[in-house]
Amino acid sequence: MIDIAGAEHELQYLRGRFLTLDQLAERAGVAPQRVLELAAHQCIPRHSYEVKRILAIASFISADVPIREEALTRFYAPAIVQWIKAAEGLAGRMPLGEVGLQVKARARAEYREGILELDNHANLMGCCTKHGELDEARFDVVFEEMWTHWAQGTYGLCVKSPLSVKDILRKDLAVARLARLTGDGKKESFSPDERAEVLRAMREYDAVAMPFAPHDYPRSSRKRLVDDVLPRLLADSQVAMQVAASQEPGD
Repeated sequence: MIDIAGAEHELQYLRGRFLTLDQLAERAGVAPQRVLELAAHQCIPRHSYEVKRILAIASFISADVPIREEALTRFYAPAIVQWIKAAEGLAGRMPLGEVGLQVKARARAEYREGILELDNHANLMGCCTKHGELDEARFDVVFEEMWTHWAQGTYGLCVKSPLSVKDILRKDLAVARLARLTGDGKKESFSPDERAEVLRAMREYDAVAMPFAPHDYPRSSRKRLVDDVLPRLLADSQVAMQVAASQEPGD
């Protein structure tokens, strides 16, 4: 249970980084109902967060009993404005069901291109061969998983600016790279070369990943792969400097 101060901290985070339904609709130049219609047909991602205020009654002999939902506010990633404009560009020529299929087909082609461009040698997403060729069956699994999260609005939580599926891929690759280098955050010590590589990967991650809302942070990739690992990197660095200093010839 989040207390009042914690709830206000959460709301500050959401208000500073996301748009309400009305704000999103205004920026995109459409009606709020249109946003809901586009999301229902998977032409755009859904909202990433819901804030509910519940009216409850209590007495000395009973705990809080919810009576009704008093208010619901949806928060959307600002990048959805661009997805709305792209979907509306198609909607003048076809029904929304077909628009959703077209949006997905375009995203699949872009994601495929991104895999070959960004992940053909490291194979961090697990769908390329060692020769950089795409395993179509594995790619389909990876893409469908990504697309499910995209439609649900999940990437609004964790990607700084999900303007395209390549932006999403960059974040997923940064997570996969850090997970590989740090043993999914469990590696205890690092050589100088490993430390330098992890720090580069952390910079890549920080360029594309969100800070995460306070209630999401304890389970986030940022905590597991960056904030929990960084003290170990610094400790290894201090040990290395102390060893080097002890090996220097005396005056």
